[in-house]
Amino acid sequence: EESAFLTLAGVLDELKRTYQVDPNRIYLGGYSMGSWGTAVTGAVLADRLAGAFAMAGGGHPRAPMENWRNTPYILHVGDQDTTAQRLQTARVQRDTLVKLRETDPEGYPHAYKEWPGIGHQLPGTAHAEIGKWLEDKVRVPYPKRLAWRPFHARFLLFGWLGCDRVGVGVITARIE
Repeated sequence: EESAFLTLAGVLDELKRTYQVDPNRIYLGGYSMGSWGTAVTGAVLADRLAGAFAMAGGGHPRAPMENWRNTPYILHVGDQDTTAQRLQTARVQRDTLVKLRETDPEGYPHAYKEWPGIGHQLPGTAHAEIGKWLEDKVRVPYPKRLAWRPFHARFLLFGWLGCDRVGVGVITARIE
């Protein structure tokens, strides 16, 4: 797990340093096991992303979903996907994001779709739908409000917040 966080952070830093990459238009996504990686790794680094997508599955239940407050997140899964409980984990993520949005209606932009009659192989049109949904999403580098659950000891900065350890719960802050 640690190497995934460090690798993704390093890749993002290298892309911005080496290429003319707009840091406010970087997206992360994955299919199947990659959706798990997107949910966990992406949540830890959500302050660096303009959006994220998970296809054919959802994330790990330990993923700090609170961190998606300012980062659009879209999930697509087949309603017949029995592979490694992908449908169940996608529904847990959906339900978690719905609850978070109920308590914070200006945060947690997300979309969810279950493809009827589809198993683990989503149709090519799913890619187009996800791309269309994400195309106008842009990272806000200095949001006026943040929610963050520190999850990893190497990543103790998030947006304009910082702390000295994990396990402190969810930190919420806003600029007045």
